[in-house]
Amino acid sequence: MSATVTVLETFLDSAGATTTRGPTGTATPSGAANTALIALVWSTHFQGGPLPSMSGTPLGKTWTQISTNAWSNADDERRITAFWADGDGATAGTMTVTYPSNDALTYIEIFEVTEMDTASLIVQEVSDRANNSGGDSGTSNGETLTFAAVGDAENVLILATYINNSGITVTPGSGWTEFAEQTDTGPQTTTHAQWKVNDTTADVSWSSTAVRWGQIGFELAWKDPAAGGVAVQDVLGGGIVPFGR
Repeated sequence: MSATVTVLETFLDSAGATTTRGPTGTATPSGAANTALIALVWSTHFQGGPLPSMSGTPLGKTWTQISTNAWSNADDERRITAFWADGDGATAGTMTVTYPSNDALTYIEIFEVTEMDTASLIVQEVSDRANNSGGDSGTSNGETLTFAAVGDAENVLILATYINNSGITVTPGSGWTEFAEQTDTGPQTTTHAQWKVNDTTADVSWSSTAVRWGQIGFELAWKDPAAGGVAVQDVLGGGIVPFGR
Protein backbone atom coordinates (compact mmCIF):
# COMPACT_ATOMS: atom_id res chain seq x y z
CA MET A 1 0.00 0.00 0.00
CA SER A 2 1.54 3.29 -1.06
CA ALA A 3 1.42 6.75 0.48
CA THR A 4 -1.11 9.43 -0.39
CA VAL A 5 -0.84 13.21 -0.07
CA THR A 6 -4.08 15.01 0.85
CA VAL A 7 -4.52 18.78 1.14
CA LEU A 8 -6.30 19.77 4.36
CA GLU A 9 -6.21 23.56 4.34
CA THR A 10 -4.82 26.53 2.43
CA PHE A 11 -4.75 30.04 3.88
CA LEU A 12 -3.20 33.32 2.79
CA ASP A 13 -2.47 36.45 4.83
CA SER A 14 -1.44 39.68 3.11
CA ALA A 15 -2.72 42.13 5.73
CA GLY A 16 -0.84 45.22 6.94
CA ALA A 17 2.04 44.90 9.36
CA THR A 18 1.63 44.79 13.13
CA THR A 19 4.11 43.91 15.86
CA THR A 20 2.87 40.33 16.09
CA ARG A 21 0.43 38.62 13.80
CA GLY A 22 -0.29 35.15 12.58
CA PRO A 23 -2.42 33.88 9.74
CA THR A 24 -4.92 31.27 10.93
CA GLY A 25 -6.82 28.45 9.26
CA THR A 26 -8.88 25.42 10.26
CA ALA A 27 -8.38 21.85 9.04
CA THR A 28 -9.82 18.40 9.75
CA PRO A 29 -7.09 15.73 9.69
CA SER A 30 -8.00 12.05 9.40
CA GLY A 31 -6.38 11.17 12.75
CA ALA A 32 -5.19 7.87 11.27
CA ALA A 33 -2.16 6.00 12.57
CA ASN A 34 1.09 6.34 10.61
CA THR A 35 -0.02 9.71 9.23
CA ALA A 36 2.20 12.79 9.12
CA LEU A 37 0.85 16.34 9.03
CA ILE A 38 3.04 18.73 7.03
CA ALA A 39 2.90 22.54 6.93
CA LEU A 40 4.63 24.53 4.20
CA VAL A 41 5.00 28.25 4.97
CA TRP A 42 6.04 30.71 2.25
CA SER A 43 6.75 34.20 3.67
CA THR A 44 7.92 37.62 2.50
CA HIS A 45 9.25 40.08 5.07
CA PHE A 46 11.84 42.74 5.71
CA GLN A 47 15.53 41.84 5.42
CA GLY A 48 16.69 39.66 8.28
CA GLY A 49 13.15 38.52 9.04
CA PRO A 50 12.63 35.86 11.70
CA LEU A 51 11.64 32.24 11.47
CA PRO A 52 7.90 31.51 11.77
CA SER A 53 6.47 29.13 14.35
CA MET A 54 3.50 26.76 14.13
CA SER A 55 0.86 26.13 16.79
CA GLY A 56 -2.56 24.54 17.05
CA THR A 57 -3.82 21.26 15.58
CA PRO A 58 -2.86 18.48 16.22
CA LEU A 59 -3.94 18.99 19.82
CA GLY A 60 -1.41 17.92 22.42
CA LYS A 61 1.33 17.39 19.85
CA THR A 62 4.28 19.44 18.70
CA TRP A 63 5.11 20.93 15.31
CA THR A 64 8.79 20.35 14.46
CA GLN A 65 10.69 22.34 11.85
CA ILE A 66 11.93 20.20 8.95
CA SER A 67 13.82 22.77 6.90
CA THR A 68 14.01 26.48 6.07
CA ASN A 69 15.62 28.47 3.24
CA ALA A 70 15.85 32.27 2.98
CA TRP A 71 17.22 34.55 0.28
CA SER A 72 17.34 38.27 -0.43
CA ASN A 73 15.05 39.95 -2.93
CA ALA A 74 16.07 43.64 -3.28
CA ASP A 75 14.59 45.29 -0.15
CA ASP A 76 12.82 42.26 1.31
CA GLU A 77 13.52 38.65 2.17
CA ARG A 78 11.76 35.51 0.97
CA ARG A 79 11.66 32.32 3.01
CA ILE A 80 10.21 28.81 2.79
CA THR A 81 9.84 26.84 6.02
CA ALA A 82 8.45 23.32 6.49
CA PHE A 83 7.07 21.78 9.70
CA TRP A 84 5.67 18.37 10.57
CA ALA A 85 3.59 16.79 13.34
CA ASP A 86 2.36 13.28 14.13
CA GLY A 87 -1.17 12.94 12.75
CA ASP A 88 -2.12 9.87 14.81
CA GLY A 89 -5.22 10.88 16.78
CA ALA A 90 -5.15 14.47 15.54
CA THR A 91 -8.52 16.25 15.61
CA ALA A 92 -10.06 19.20 13.81
CA GLY A 93 -8.90 22.55 15.06
CA THR A 94 -7.29 25.91 14.38
CA MET A 95 -3.68 26.28 13.30
CA THR A 96 -1.75 29.55 13.54
CA VAL A 97 1.56 30.60 12.03
CA THR A 98 3.17 33.33 14.17
CA TYR A 99 5.95 35.81 13.38
CA PRO A 100 7.60 38.00 16.03
CA SER A 101 7.98 40.83 13.50
CA ASN A 102 6.29 42.29 10.43
CA ASP A 103 5.49 40.30 7.31
CA ALA A 104 3.94 41.43 4.06
CA LEU A 105 2.70 38.09 2.77
CA THR A 106 2.26 34.62 4.16
CA TYR A 107 0.91 31.58 2.32
CA ILE A 108 0.40 28.28 4.13
CA GLU A 109 -0.43 24.80 2.89
CA ILE A 110 -1.39 22.10 5.40
CA PHE A 111 -1.51 18.52 4.15
CA GLU A 112 -1.22 14.97 5.46
CA VAL A 113 0.69 11.98 4.13
CA THR A 114 -0.45 8.42 4.90
CA GLU A 115 1.70 5.32 5.51
CA MET A 116 4.51 7.31 7.14
CA ASP A 117 7.10 6.16 9.70
CA THR A 118 6.56 8.96 12.21
CA ALA A 119 9.22 7.54 14.54
CA SER A 120 11.93 8.53 12.03
CA LEU A 121 10.11 10.60 9.42
CA ILE A 122 12.74 12.86 7.84
CA VAL A 123 15.29 10.96 5.74
CA GLN A 124 17.03 13.85 3.95
CA GLU A 125 16.66 17.54 3.08
CA VAL A 126 17.88 19.57 0.10
CA SER A 127 17.61 23.25 -0.85
CA ASP A 128 18.70 25.79 -3.46
CA ARG A 129 18.15 29.47 -4.27
CA ALA A 130 19.04 32.31 -6.62
CA ASN A 131 19.68 35.46 -4.58
CA ASN A 132 19.52 39.14 -5.43
CA SER A 133 23.12 39.34 -4.20
CA GLY A 134 25.98 37.11 -3.20
CA GLY A 135 27.01 36.04 -6.68
CA ASP A 136 24.30 33.46 -7.28
CA SER A 137 21.61 35.57 -8.91
CA GLY A 138 20.45 34.69 -12.39
CA THR A 139 17.48 34.10 -14.63
CA SER A 140 15.78 30.80 -15.21
CA ASN A 141 12.54 29.18 -16.34
CA GLY A 142 12.91 26.26 -13.98
CA GLU A 143 15.17 24.42 -11.61
CA THR A 144 16.15 20.89 -10.58
CA LEU A 145 17.08 19.71 -7.10
CA THR A 146 19.00 16.46 -6.71
CA PHE A 147 18.33 14.07 -3.84
CA ALA A 148 20.58 11.26 -2.67
CA ALA A 149 19.23 7.76 -3.29
CA VAL A 150 15.98 7.30 -1.38
CA GLY A 151 15.97 5.12 1.71
CA ASP A 152 13.04 3.03 0.45
CA ALA A 153 11.29 2.71 -2.89
CA GLU A 154 8.01 3.80 -1.26
CA ASN A 155 9.39 6.95 0.39
CA VAL A 156 7.72 10.26 -0.50
CA LEU A 157 9.57 13.32 -1.80
CA ILE A 158 8.20 16.86 -1.38
CA LEU A 159 9.46 19.90 -3.32
CA ALA A 160 8.34 23.47 -2.46
CA THR A 161 9.27 26.45 -4.68
CA TYR A 162 9.02 30.23 -4.16
CA ILE A 163 9.34 32.32 -7.35
CA ASN A 164 9.90 36.08 -7.66
CA ASN A 165 7.17 36.61 -10.25
CA SER A 166 3.38 36.58 -10.41
CA GLY A 167 0.73 35.52 -12.88
CA ILE A 168 2.86 32.68 -14.22
CA THR A 169 2.12 29.01 -14.81
CA VAL A 170 4.18 26.44 -12.91
CA THR A 171 4.55 22.93 -14.31
CA PRO A 172 5.64 20.01 -12.11
CA GLY A 173 8.36 17.65 -13.28
CA SER A 174 7.70 14.36 -15.00
CA GLY A 175 5.83 11.99 -12.70
CA TRP A 176 5.43 14.63 -9.99
CA THR A 177 1.98 15.65 -8.71
CA GLU A 178 1.21 19.31 -7.98
CA PHE A 179 -0.82 19.96 -4.84
CA ALA A 180 -0.32 23.70 -4.24
CA GLU A 181 0.01 26.78 -6.42
CA GLN A 182 -0.70 30.40 -5.51
CA THR A 183 0.17 33.74 -7.06
CA ASP A 184 0.07 37.24 -5.57
CA THR A 185 0.94 40.68 -6.96
CA GLY A 186 1.78 42.51 -3.74
CA PRO A 187 4.63 41.61 -3.66
CA GLN A 188 5.00 39.64 -6.88
CA THR A 189 5.11 36.04 -5.76
CA THR A 190 4.25 32.56 -6.97
CA THR A 191 4.35 29.54 -4.65
CA HIS A 192 4.23 25.90 -5.71
CA ALA A 193 4.50 22.43 -4.17
CA GLN A 194 4.64 18.93 -5.66
CA TRP A 195 5.19 15.34 -4.52
CA LYS A 196 6.41 12.02 -5.87
CA VAL A 197 7.33 8.55 -4.66
CA ASN A 198 10.89 7.25 -5.21
CA ASP A 199 13.02 9.64 -7.25
CA THR A 200 16.35 11.47 -6.98
CA THR A 201 15.55 14.37 -9.33
CA ALA A 202 13.03 17.03 -8.34
CA ASP A 203 12.41 19.30 -11.32
CA VAL A 204 9.90 22.10 -11.90
CA SER A 205 9.49 24.76 -14.60
CA TRP A 206 7.64 28.08 -14.91
CA SER A 207 6.33 30.11 -17.83
CA SER A 208 8.24 33.37 -17.29
CA THR A 209 11.84 34.10 -16.37
CA ALA A 210 12.47 34.62 -12.65
CA VAL A 211 15.61 36.38 -11.42
CA ARG A 212 15.21 35.09 -7.87
CA TRP A 213 13.70 31.91 -6.50
CA GLY A 214 14.17 29.44 -3.65
CA GLN A 215 13.36 25.80 -3.00
CA ILE A 216 13.34 23.22 -0.24
CA GLY A 217 12.90 19.50 -0.69
CA PHE A 218 12.70 16.62 1.76
CA GLU A 219 12.19 12.86 1.86
CA LEU A 220 9.58 11.25 4.14
CA ALA A 221 10.04 7.68 5.37
CA TRP A 222 7.38 5.10 4.44
CA LYS A 223 6.02 2.77 7.13
CA ASP A 224 6.11 -0.81 5.90
CA PRO A 225 2.97 -2.61 7.20
CA ALA A 226 4.85 -5.91 6.99
CA ALA A 227 7.34 -4.58 9.53
CA GLY A 228 4.63 -4.26 12.19
CA GLY A 229 3.08 -0.91 11.28
CA VAL A 230 -0.65 -0.33 10.98
CA ALA A 231 -1.91 -0.49 7.39
CA VAL A 232 -3.67 2.79 6.61
CA GLN A 233 -6.19 3.14 3.83
CA ASP A 234 -5.21 5.47 1.00
CA VAL A 235 -7.39 8.57 1.22
CA LEU A 236 -8.49 8.57 -2.41
CA GLY A 237 -6.34 5.90 -3.99
CA GLY A 238 -3.55 8.38 -4.73
CA GLY A 239 -5.70 11.43 -5.46
CA ILE A 240 -5.38 14.98 -4.18
CA VAL A 241 -8.34 16.41 -2.27
CA PRO A 242 -8.75 20.19 -1.88
CA PHE A 243 -10.31 20.82 1.54
CA GLY A 244 -11.95 24.03 2.70
CA ARG A 245 -11.18 26.04 -0.44
